[in-house]
Order: sequence, then C-alpha cells, then structure tokens
Amino acid sequence: MTSYYEIRIFRTPLSQIPIYLSLLLISFSFVCCSDQETTTDLLTVMDPDLDLHLVASSPDIGTPIGLTIDSKGLIYLLETHTHTPLSDYSGPAFDRIMVGEEDQGKITWSIYADSILDGMNLEVDHQDRIYLACKDKILRFTDTDQDRVSDQRELLMHMEASGDIYDHAGIMGIRHRNGTLYISRGNVGSLRWEMKAKDGSNIRGYGDGGNVVKMSIDGETISEVATGFWNPFDLAFNASGHLLLADNDPDSRGPNRLVNIVQGGDYGYKSLYGGSGIHPFLAWNGELPGTLPIASPLGEAPCGVVDLARTNFGTAYHQSMAAAIWEENSIVSIDLVPEESVLNGTPKILIKGGKDFHPVSFAVAPNGDMYFTDWMVRQYPVHDQGRLWKLSGKQAKGNPDPVIDLTTRNTETQDDHQLLQNLESNDPFLRAASRYELGQRSDLQDWTNKWIQSGTNRHIIEAMLTLIGSKDLIESVILKELVQDDNPMIQNTAMRYIASYGRRDMLPALETSLGNGMILEANVPAYLATIRHLQEDFIDEVEKQENRLAKNIRRSLPENYIVSKLSDRRIPPEVRATLVRNADDLKEDASQLQSILESDDEIVQSAILEKFTQIRESSIIQVLKGIVSDKSLSEDTRSKAILALSFQSDDLCSELSALDSEQQTMIYAMEMHRARCAPEEEERRPTSDEEWSNILTNSTGDESRGEWIFRSKFSQCQSCHQVNGWGSTFGPDLSHIGASKSKEQIINSILDPSELMSPEWQGWYVIDTANQYHAGRQIDIGFKNVELLMPDGSFKNFVTPREYGMADISLMPDGLENNLSVQEITDLVAYLVSLK
Repeated sequence: MTSYYEIRIFRTPLSQIPIYLSLLLISFSFVCCSDQETTTDLLTVMDPDLDLHLVASSPDIGTPIGLTIDSKGLIYLLETHTHTPLSDYSGPAFDRIMVGEEDQGKITWSIYADSILDGMNLEVDHQDRIYLACKDKILRFTDTDQDRVSDQRELLMHMEASGDIYDHAGIMGIRHRNGTLYISRGNVGSLRWEMKAKDGSNIRGYGDGGNVVKMSIDGETISEVATGFWNPFDLAFNASGHLLLADNDPDSRGPNRLVNIVQGGDYGYKSLYGGSGIHPFLAWNGELPGTLPIASPLGEAPCGVVDLARTNFGTAYHQSMAAAIWEENSIVSIDLVPEESVLNGTPKILIKGGKDFHPVSFAVAPNGDMYFTDWMVRQYPVHDQGRLWKLSGKQAKGNPDPVIDLTTRNTETQDDHQLLQNLESNDPFLRAASRYELGQRSDLQDWTNKWIQSGTNRHIIEAMLTLIGSKDLIESVILKELVQDDNPMIQNTAMRYIASYGRRDMLPALETSLGNGMILEANVPAYLATIRHLQEDFIDEVEKQENRLAKNIRRSLPENYIVSKLSDRRIPPEVRATLVRNADDLKEDASQLQSILESDDEIVQSAILEKFTQIRESSIIQVLKGIVSDKSLSEDTRSKAILALSFQSDDLCSELSALDSEQQTMIYAMEMHRARCAPEEEERRPTSDEEWSNILTNSTGDESRGEWIFRSKFSQCQSCHQVNGWGSTFGPDLSHIGASKSKEQIINSILDPSELMSPEWQGWYVIDTANQYHAGRQIDIGFKNVELLMPDGSFKNFVTPREYGMADISLMPDGLENNLSVQEITDLVAYLVSLK
C-alpha cells in the first residue's frame, strides 16, 4: 500500500524557533494518513514560495539512489540492494530500476529492469532510453513496446581493474548532452584500470585521479575530458552549458567541492600520492600551475547536483545549482556568478532535515517540479528503507535543457593564433581548453620548444609544460633553463614535468641547480618530490604496474640524501634549512644531525633544533645543553635549544636549573614557569569567556614573546598549526591569520573554538569498543571500520567502533587558555595578530 503524508513545512530557520516550540514541532512534523509508524523527522524549507511533498517511501521503495524522469513525466528510480549489503540483509538480491507516475500525490510502482549489480546513477536521453551507471559499466535500457518494462539491455562500456573497487570509487555519475554521454569515475583506490567502450576504443590509467570521460550514446569513441578528482558522485549541465561536478574531498584536504568541468582540465588530485591529498604535486583549488580552482565549497559527502533553472522555482534560481549534502542532512543552492568562463558561488541551505534525512539524487519533471531521493539511514550498507520527495514552485515551467555544451569553451573551432592568445588569458579554464586543443598537433614537440624559447609570459610556459605529450617533448637544455628560472611557478611546473615523465637525464641539472642556489626556497618540497620520482626503483615499478595499488609504490630519497646536502656548504643556508623542514624521514639520521648541529650556520642550526621538537632522541640532550650554554651563539638559537630540550627531556626542571644566570635566555623563565618547576604565587585569572575577552581585547602583548609561546610544548599550538612552514598540518595554517582575521576573531577562536568551524577542518569522533572517545580527521570509512588522522600525525584504524560521526565541537579543544598565564595569552594573541 502506498502511503501519502501530509507534510507540515516550517519555513523558519531552526535557530530562530524557540526551544519549547522546537520540541513540539519535532513530535508532529509528519501527519501520517496510513497505518505505518509516524516519522519523527523535521524538514525545513528556507524559501516560503516552495512546497515540499513526500510522494513515496518504504516499503514501496527501498534504498533509493539514482533518479531520472523522461519526457512523458515517468519517474525512474534506482533501488540499490548490492551496495555493501551486510550478511543479514533480507532485501532483494539485485538492484532494480523502478518506474512510476505520480497521480494526485501517489505513485504506483512497477519494475522496469532487474538483475543489476552495483548501480549508482541514472540518465535519460531524448528518445526516453534509460542509461545506468554501475561502478564498473554503463548500460542502456530500452522499452520498445511501451509497456514500462525494458526489453532491450545493451552494454555500452565496461571497466576492469586490478582489484575490487570500492562502491564510491568507481563509475558514479552520468549525463547526456547532444548525443554524448559524460561519465564520472572515482579514483579506484589507485588500482590499475581500463575503460573499454562498445566499439573497442579504450582509455586506461594507474595512479591518476578520478576523471570525467565522454563517449557517444551508442558506446563509441571513448576519451578523457578531465582528470584530478577524488570521488565525483554526480555531474550536471547548467542553463548556460557549463558542466558542474560534485567531488568528495581527500582524507586530509578539503573542502568538498563543486567544480566547473572543461576539456583538458586538471583538478589536482592523483591517487599515486595516497589518500591524504597532501603532497607537493597535488592541488585542490588551483594552487599549482595548470590546475583549476573550485566553483564553490560543499559540505560533507556531496551527492547529486541539478540545474535549478529547469525548475518552476522562479527567476531567482536561474543561475543556481542545487547539491545534496548527504552527511549534513541538507540540500544547498549555489548561485553561480560568471566572470568570463569562471563560475563562483557560495552554498546556502535550501532544505534542512533531521538525522534521518540523507538526500542523494535529483531529477526535474517536464512541469519543473524537482524530485529527490532520500537514503534515510546514516549507513553505507543497504537497509531497504528510503523516501522520494518533490519540491515545487509556483512559477511557470522552468527553462528546457539547452543544447549548448561549453566543456570545450568553443576552442575546437579556433585557429592557432586565437589559441595562443587564449594562453595569455587570465581565465584558467579557457587556457586549459586551449592547451588541450594545441596538444593535438602533430608537430607538437618542435612547436612547444619554439614557444618556450620565445620567452613569452608564464601562462604560455605553464601551458607548454602541462601539454599532453611524451617524456621527450621538451629538450633537456630548455628544461634546465626552466628549472633555474626565478619565477617560482615556472620552476615548480618544470620539476613536475621532469618528475611526471621520469626524466632521469635531468638529475645532474637538478643537483647543480640546488648546489648553485638556483632552487627557490618555496620549491624545495617540489625538488625533493622530484628526486624521489627519479629513482630507478620508482620509475621501474610505475612502468611495470605490478604493484596492485599505485599508492603503495615506495618513493624514497637516496640513502643519507638530506644529511649529505646539509654538509654541502655550496648550498645556501636558507635552502639547507628548508630541506630539513621538508624532510619527513630524518629519524634514522638523528645522530648525524647532531654533528651538523654543532658545527653549522645558525640558520641551519635553528632548522635542526626545530626538527628536534618532532624527533625524540635522548642522546641529543647533552648536545642541546651545550648549545644553550654557548654564549657565543645568538639568544634566538639558544632559546630554540631550550624549546627542543623541553620536548626531549622528561625532567626539564633539572635540565634548566643547571644553567647559570648568564646562560638563561628570555624563554628560560617562561619554560620554567610552564614546566611548573617552582611554586608560584597564585594568579588572579578571569572566570568567564566574557572577562577573558575583555582583558585580551584591551591589552597589548609582546609579539616576540608570543612567538615563543606559540612554539612551546605547553601551549600545544604548534602540535596542530603551522606558521611559515614550521609545525603541524593537522589544523589550519596560521602564517597569515592576522591578515584574514581580526583581533576579536582570533580571541574568540581561542576561547570558543567551536563557535565557527570551517567544513575544511571538520572533526570526526570515534567511540571504540572500550567506550573511549577519540577525535581526529576522517581518513576512511569501510564496511565496519573507521580510520582517523590523529593530532600527532599518526593514522589510527578502529576495526569495530561502537559509534562514529562528525564531531559537534572543534578539534581544537576548549580551555587552552588555562595552560597559560594571562600575560602569556596576551602575548600569544599579539603574535597571531602580527602574522600578516
């Protein structure tokens, strides 16, 4: 029996509803007109001109995921029953496509197609044929006799991989435009993969990111459109012909994103570098030359996207897309403002639900009503529950689907002169599309070297270096010049090219450039990554592709590489210091670092001392005490030695007490105080956040003292945050916090870190089998296990946690001000404000 619910929609934001009314509202948000149990979920529609209706629910539909509507208004709904089912799952054995037609708020369903495995998404073409994206194939269904049952099933494309593909890492989204299918694929967990179309055309990859591919609606001529995604769940064209895609974020780099797809676009991610998303050769928002920026940030676990210009919501939505935010129980609208071919927008809540609202996919009916599926239960394994909703406006039928397709930015019709002009544009999307077109030239190598030598602007050179080509595309003599260029973007891109194509012939030039001080300090991380790429073992493993997972290929520096460079006095001290900063494998070289520490330039000494706040090595304590006692060294260096000593010694009070008065630096008393080495007079401290805020706002601190407080073991700041390359990447980089935040905002973030939390730094919690609470950043969610990145930089896997989810509070703990004196907090605020 199909149930019909009378929905009482409350259009006032929840934050504005008095608490006593909120409790009442939750108790009767749905009035059920059948004998089923009453739902206790509250949906809030933010636009009073839109009406929401529940049109189907379980048991009539179960775990709905994909959705599309044909030209006659028939609704096709993909039920998934093979999406990581648990052993006791009692639902159907296969996925199936249901078809139904709404009549006065009710839908009678029938099975359109059955016996499907790993279904993800649906699409319909101009002939009302249904396309199904499964995680490893694309199928087309046709109902030739119009009885609402498919009688023809065609395999248009299939994907093979070197292992099992996780449900959210294979083929995911599908869209039709002008006889072409656009298909999104996840990163397949760095497996080797190959997509083969019906006509035999194919593309393959290993260690790349997820991508968007295209082929004809008959499964012919498959090719790549764009790459660099994590797990792109869905994609959709907007009214202007832009193709938008919802991409989930890597484990330690966000936010989730809505991106504008262009032919030849690189969006920054490669699975070769693992799941964290952090590597010198990775980008997420266009940070590297040749990569493209996001159109809008999205919340956690974005799924479907849809063009709201097609709806009957009115002209206010004609530049807007909607996105389903599964984890945050919401649907957002994004008003995308164009500037040339660049789109930018900010998400706003359109619909907000309770804990049982998990929207997935959208479809727009011919009359402009918008339907969307609701997974309901917050678990990935199937559960045979679900709902289908309809959101309606009061305006006339929305805009029909346009035929325009801007993925090429019309560059395919332009001549060489115009394409070259495009490369000098400030529009990165136009540059990417033009770069792709130029990359199809038969005389690419000669043409590329000619234009690089012509000394044109950095966009031209960026384009040349990131063109699709071979390892011999650019001559060695030209690459050497680019590696030594004083433009950091050109130098960075040259090293990425050398690394990507395994140009071992460039190793001498790289070494010479480092020794001559030509490698810029900002590009030292890229330099080290390039050296790792050029090791024979790494190149051999990448070429053979015998390792099942590309991310497991070891990328190592030659033995004692960092230490040998630190001993090379030809390399400028600033660069050697940066080598230390960016080396993550110095623990085994700790004893050799000691000898360098005792004899080197103070800039290098300072870098090594900073490193010893991260490496625990008991034998270094005497060396550190010697540096503290050496009055010929600067106070800055000796103070850093005291800081390092505080991280190394379990008895800091004894170590510090042995110093005579002439050996005591500015931070001596500060560290003695924080280590509680001697009884102190009790300080009168504020008793509320309001009092703290008033004192800190109206006090002037010492920013130089504040810097030492930031670095101190006892303040805990540097254990999560980084300033100018030093510290941890677990939390936001604070190098320019004083330019982006006011003094008041900085104070509030210390006193109440949970008041404003960016989605990029969303914390997760796990309650383990011993009922212990753990907080960190989400790395992976499996069938039953959860992996977190912990504050100390380690990865922790919880095999069978009792509970897990998004934390309601910030990962930055409350009460940090209680570890410091009033003056120390005042100094710390002064330091943070000074970071412009």
